[in-house]
Amino acid sequence: MSDHEKQFFPKVFVGSRKSGKTTALLQRAEETKIPILTHDENMKSYLKSEAKRRGHENVKVLTVNDLHKDGRRKPEKVIVDEAQLMLERLLGTRMDCFSATSYDIVTSDTLDFQGGDDGQPSNAPLLVIEVQDMESVPVVRYKGETLTGKVQVGYEWETKGCDDLGKHSLSLEYFDQDQQSVKCIKFRRFPCDEN
Repeated sequence: MSDHEKQFFPKVFVGSRKSGKTTALLQRAEETKIPILTHDENMKSYLKSEAKRRGHENVKVLTVNDLHKDGRRKPEKVIVDEAQLMLERLLGTRMDCFSATSYDIVTSDTLDFQGGDDGQPSNAPLLVIEVQDMESVPVVRYKGETLTGKVQVGYEWETKGCDDLGKHSLSLEYFDQDQQSVKCIKFRRFPCDEN
């Protein structure tokens, strides 16, 4: 596939909550003047206030309802915020998983921003697990945020050699009150496979 053909597929920002996705979308909307499309009026208000707080003067935010208003000319392109919520709203059902074709995937560990979506510095450890005793529920902090509603916590590390980086395997499942569903954060790094 040529670079010309690849440009017809959207850039995809992937990351967990507070990983900088919203910050990156607002910055892109400011730079490109492409409006952000979000699923409801609450999120529209939030994005507009965040844009103002960050000094973005040229960010326009629309909802799906705004697109369908009589006489409104639809923009040529939109930046979609939280594609999962958008699709679920349009489909009227929950999604188990989805695929997307993109040749420009930006993950949370490569997002170019200063601080998380809340504007706080992102210099906190990636993962902290504290266990008071074998009868207690572990306290888990991921990217500086304490994880509530934990369902499953799994972490494994194995050395490749005395002085080499090892295997990291992380699996965190938690109940998200906002979306009323179980979410999962997974990360695996196998340096043995890189050679």
